[in-house]
Amino acid sequence: MDRGPPKEGTTLPRRDRTDADFAQRRRQASAEGAEIVRATFDAAITRRRLAELVGISTTTVRRWEVAGVIQPRTEVILGSPTKVFDRAEIAFGRRLIAILRERRGTISLEEAATEARARNPRS
Repeated sequence: MDRGPPKEGTTLPRRDRTDADFAQRRRQASAEGAEIVRATFDAAITRRRLAELVGISTTTVRRWEVAGVIQPRTEVILGSPTKVFDRAEIAFGRRLIAILRERRGTISLEEAATEARARNPRS
């Protein structure tokens, strides 16, 4: 049964206005939630972020982990266990990759890691 347009000064029936309102609120909440997730993960140095900051691939980061050259800790971020690294790992990774590149094929990963640790001005 069509009742025609609502009279001026009256509100639309609840079902007509809530669909659009609900969709708007849902989009807004989704955008806010995405921003929270983005900010939370940006604050953590994840494998991907470490790889970006050092200039290597995430596969290389994983290889370094398996070799015991770097050791992430697990933090629960927004309910998900996430491997994260300390800020010191960024500088260490940059020193390590520089050594590996300058002495390509003549030094092992473990030897390069030992040398990179020795070059650390804070150790």
